Amino acid sequence: MTYKYNPKTNKKRILFYIFCIVCILAGISTFFFMQKLSALLCCAACFYLSWYTIKTIRGFMSSKIVTYTEGFTVYTSPNEKLEFDWNKITHAGHITGGKNNGHIFAYMESEDKIIVLPPIFVDFNSFVTELKEHSPWQEYTLSDDETISSYLKKQLVVQDEKKEDN
Repeated sequence: MTYKYNPKTNKKRILFYIFCIVCILAGISTFFFMQKLSALLCCAACFYLSWYTIKTIRGFMSSKIVTYTEGFTVYTSPNEKLEFDWNKITHAGHITGGKNNGHIFAYMESEDKIIVLPPIFVDFNSFVTELKEHSPWQEYTLSDDETISSYLKKQLVVQDEKKEDN
């Protein structure tokens, strides 16, 4: 199953487009108060910044999760993908509190690979159900300044110390 990015979940998306328009207008306005060569360079820089911002947004909007029988793949941008096998996931769950409030995550201890996913995908609850079926699911409550990565590091150190004591 494929879970694609849902643009309706990003309320601040319009701010990026406004930023791009303001950059273009700022670049054009430089011709009114600068010399032509300086204005041309400023205008080119503004257009480049606007183009790069739009390119980044489009890359982010191409994010998706693809599940299959052995695991799932998360495409975070056109050039980056993270693959997770169901049987290698050692920790997974829903995060409450902290910097990743409302997100879910999956962690493979054998490969030291983690993915934290915000609820920005179409039919996200179906993916959560799939992840619950195939992984050791838990609810995690974090303090305000804590991330899931720092929490897991502390937990894994405690588990390793207990193993050494036995």
